[in-house]
Amino acid sequence: MMQTWKVAISVVGTLLLAGAAMAQSGAQSGAQPATRPDMRAIKHGGGLAKHYCSVCHAIGPLGDSPNPLSPPFRELGRRYPLDDLQESLVEGIVSGHPAMPQFVFQAADANDLVAYLKSIQVPAAPKTSPSATVTSH
Repeated sequence: MMQTWKVAISVVGTLLLAGAAMAQSGAQSGAQPATRPDMRAIKHGGGLAKHYCSVCHAIGPLGDSPNPLSPPFRELGRRYPLDDLQESLVEGIVSGHPAMPQFVFQAADANDLVAYLKSIQVPAAPKTSPSATVTSH
């Protein structure tokens, strides 16, 4: 019985040490909980979008793109998985049309730009069918 308690205490101690080490590692790396947006990243990403992209794209929650062929950034999530853009931004995003220049971002800047894009996405307007229309008599 004494041996069982020693094993249990040893296991609990090991788990506590591992948890403390993971928490310390996360604190040192500046890791943020995935559920809370990093407002600094969003603000910085918005600045990058304004500097590099606003000549052609609508970069905010409203308005048309200056170039009609360039999709508004608030709708990109309908076309592409936004998390996949981070890698493309670091490796050098290339578009299917020749007018878009190739951009290569540092990883931190790409993360911030994606955070900004996620923050401005708007869902597609729901499609209504004629039978779903409500009329008053």
